[in-house]
Amino acid sequence: MMRSIVRRKYEEVSKLVKPNSRVLDVGCDDSSLKDLIKPLSYMGIDVEKKNVENLKKQGDKSFLLNLNNYRSLPTKEKFDYSWMFLSM
Repeated sequence: MMRSIVRRKYEEVSKLVKPNSRVLDVGCDDSSLKDLIKPLSYMGIDVEKKNVENLKKQGDKSFLLNLNNYRSLPTKEKFDYSWMFLSM
């Protein structure tokens, strides 16, 4: 479950995203932000295998990112928005 301060931050960001956008979510965690923005296409990248597997089960494109061996995105797709949020 999302903490309320994180939820508020996501709600504010979701207001900036135009409908039917292509979105890249780096460090997607449980992809909570996706539910607020309703994108045309969504791709999540995370270092946690379970997060990537959950997204794939939902039918979303997702990739496991190895930060020790990172060279480039595993896709040539273009995105309208990309973001990475850090939780403290």
